[in-house]
Amino acid sequence: MPNAPETDDLTAPGGAAVSWRAGEPAPEAPPSLGGAAMTAVVVLPAASLSAPGEILAWRDRAGGTVVRVALGLAAGEPSLVAEVKMDAREEPLRLSMPLRALPGATARVVGLRLAADKLDLFVDGVRVDEEWPLGGLAAPGGALGIGSATRVRLWGRGLSDAEIVGLSGGAAGLAAREDDLLGPEAPVGQYWLPRGFNVNVGDCMPFFEGGRFHLFYLHNRRSHMSRWGLGGHEWAHLSTTDLLHWDRHPIAVPLTRGDEGSICTGSVFFHNGVYHAFYAVRTVDRSASPICASTSRDCVHFVKHPTLAVLGPPYRPEDGRDPVVFRDATTGLFHMLLTTGLADCPAGAEGGCLAELVSGDLQTWEQRGPFIVPGLPGQPECPDAFEWRGWHYLLFSNGGVTRYRMSRGPLGPWERPGVDVFGGPDVMVMKTAAFTGDRRIGAAFTRGEGYGGRLVLREILQNSDGTLVSAWPPELTPPFP
Repeated sequence: MPNAPETDDLTAPGGAAVSWRAGEPAPEAPPSLGGAAMTAVVVLPAASLSAPGEILAWRDRAGGTVVRVALGLAAGEPSLVAEVKMDAREEPLRLSMPLRALPGATARVVGLRLAADKLDLFVDGVRVDEEWPLGGLAAPGGALGIGSATRVRLWGRGLSDAEIVGLSGGAAGLAAREDDLLGPEAPVGQYWLPRGFNVNVGDCMPFFEGGRFHLFYLHNRRSHMSRWGLGGHEWAHLSTTDLLHWDRHPIAVPLTRGDEGSICTGSVFFHNGVYHAFYAVRTVDRSASPICASTSRDCVHFVKHPTLAVLGPPYRPEDGRDPVVFRDATTGLFHMLLTTGLADCPAGAEGGCLAELVSGDLQTWEQRGPFIVPGLPGQPECPDAFEWRGWHYLLFSNGGVTRYRMSRGPLGPWERPGVDVFGGPDVMVMKTAAFTGDRRIGAAFTRGEGYGGRLVLREILQNSDGTLVSAWPPELTPPFP
């Protein structure tokens, strides 16, 4: 194990509320450990990793568990498990790492950090899982139970990444430890998965500008069940100029506020030198979804802005999501389409529709009537609207399957082709973007047992009558013997 801790000594930042070594009596957790920030760092001897049991347990004065770190089961396999009880919910948040990913007989440093609406689990300085809490720890003070750990320190604040890495083998060997625990970064391509555990690709939002194909996607942990089932999604970001060599970028649109249950699917629109990332927020109380935008000058570093709009009657405002924006070249007006349903139709009935909002400046939006009511069960999700070679296309997903309509004008009337499905039944929620050479590339994810899967990239092909089909991009087609 590269640069793994060789002793149970934690050379750490000062100000720890609790500092304990093996052989000492278990201490109390002081009231200063309550609130919305805390860090626990423990050393596990190599021998303890083979036997299930409690590592650290912090219980409130009534005996309820506030923080627990243990070796147990997660998703049916032996794992390192951390549970944290927040005062905003009855059910604790649960993070984990499978023990099969801890090779070799060596001591490990485990870190659990709560800070700034984020909960992180570290092993040897490597972030192996994350969650998004609400509120503060369920109760301050209480008793600490210490199991197989040989060293424990707790702080009433969130240590920085650098501080945690410094406790866990140092920065010099961090990249090697990441490869050791998470595996090496896989090259981005057909059926790619992000590196890590319980993580895959959610809805994709491709965008093309200046010769570069950007792939924004929902970074999906626990199959949509993060943040107590709200999703806990953020926009991750990759880009390429040739579909073969990809750059990895920072999270484009992160969760930063306590009322954000998830950053939902959306789209990117470029105008007057500014990149606008449009999205809806799933609120923690499931109230009306605010439609928002973050902006950037370089399509990498985005700044969030206040809410742009909230749907009103006749729509279901809590369902408003998945904005896509296009401009009508004739009028110069910007049109935003949103997934939702008509309020007077029961959820799941055929009242699902795309709401339309119109703007002259991308800032102030006027609600209009339904843009389209497809007449299908459920709601038309993740719309995509574009013009290509004299035809205008409107895509949406129904039950995860991508469907499309076509027209000679940007606002319809919309024609349903004889076969309105493309991408295949196991290619979920496809959205598209232009690509070099008047091409068009679709991005989606594979069907699985839950939400999210592996990345799928498809070439969109246009028939002579304007209808669409998809195929593997030539760059990604494997050679045949």
